[in-house]
Amino acid sequence: MESKHFSHRHNLIIHQMPEGETIDCSGCNLATSGAVYACMQCKFFLHEKCFHATRSINHPSHPLHHLTLVPYPTYPTGYFTCDSCSELGSGFSFTCSTCDFDLHVHCASISDNTPVDVVPYLESQMTGTTSTEPETEPTAAPTQIQHKSHAEHALNFLPRAPSANGTFICNGCGENGDASVYRCSTCDYDLHIKCAWLNRTVDRVDHEHPLTLYYSNPYKDKGVAFECDVCHYNVPENSWVYCCLDCDYGTHVNCVWGEERPKADTELEKFIAAKQEPTRAHTQIHHKSHAKHALNLLSRYPGADGEYMCNGCGESGNDSVYRCSTCDYDLHVKCAGLNEIVDRVDHEHPLTLFYSNPYKGKGVIFECDVCHYNIPSDSWIYCCLECAYGTHVNCVWGKERPKAVVELEKFVAAQQELSRLQQQMQMNRLSAQMIASSINGFRH
Repeated sequence: MESKHFSHRHNLIIHQMPEGETIDCSGCNLATSGAVYACMQCKFFLHEKCFHATRSINHPSHPLHHLTLVPYPTYPTGYFTCDSCSELGSGFSFTCSTCDFDLHVHCASISDNTPVDVVPYLESQMTGTTSTEPETEPTAAPTQIQHKSHAEHALNFLPRAPSANGTFICNGCGENGDASVYRCSTCDYDLHIKCAWLNRTVDRVDHEHPLTLYYSNPYKDKGVAFECDVCHYNVPENSWVYCCLDCDYGTHVNCVWGEERPKADTELEKFIAAKQEPTRAHTQIHHKSHAKHALNLLSRYPGADGEYMCNGCGESGNDSVYRCSTCDYDLHVKCAGLNEIVDRVDHEHPLTLFYSNPYKGKGVIFECDVCHYNIPSDSWIYCCLECAYGTHVNCVWGKERPKAVVELEKFVAAQQELSRLQQQMQMNRLSAQMIASSINGFRH
């Protein structure tokens, strides 16, 4: 039986894959097996769910507008960044062209973890069916959900966290958030919107069994630390984890779609970090980067939210800090203990620690030779002046990233910023028109 699909010019037939064999779906680019819709002439294959995916949905992760199914990204790069898992995609996506909001098909799909009060709604959205009781279907993100990870109380949707700076720590993945949040104010329990909708089970192409989502380390009662099999760092015992108990295999929830890192790289990073971390920090130090005054050790930054910006690496911190309150100068404890000279295996000369761009007087912008992003002129840098080779202090032990990938990231970011500015200009223009109209109405 032949069927037509909007994404392909030829008719598709149902093809049964040989047992044990898989092939990449031309829609979502994930491996598929069993029955597929196929055009053998073009080597074009679709999962059944990709073939039957409806052309337009309303999704709780983006309540402002409906999302349209497109067969390939509309961006000049040919790629999109999924606003759920943050991974790049090049196949089918549900997209909002107004907001440049995109979801992989599998990230938009209903899962066992979907809050029970919106299951009927998402089922109808993903399959294109309609409910006999449309008044029960939400038209935006549910304002309140019941989540299996926090059975005691409901979680309420907030467009912004109630903290002074609008940030929160997600109790699911353990990372920061600064956008909308599902929150239980009674327990101070917060979830990213994307974490509230994580699939209960996922499949990785490099593991034979499905991975199940657990809301804490499944081995914590045995006192066993769980190491992520993708990044090779420990998963905090109360953070969520994707795990296969049969194989003792698991990942951070934000690593589950990532490529496994070489374990040697991670072990080297851990070794260097342990070596640089002082066994007992001095309560006061004199540091070459700030010769004017001593730096005092504080267990917590004195600001309202306890966060600060390190004047060494340029990144934020929320733990102990070496601080000069006179100059508002702050250093991570680890940055205060950085070695002045280090060796990289891929560079023939040692790298020296400079406390600002050594070329800034010449108007030269220095690009990190590991991550290929610019180093701010006042940030510290490890540098070989002889070769004009240097890195961010936090990149010095990292593996060099492919420059083509970084250039693509920069291009996508520039396009997104341009779109944001255009939207802002349009909003300003509309506001000005409304004000002018109000003034004219007042005059008359």
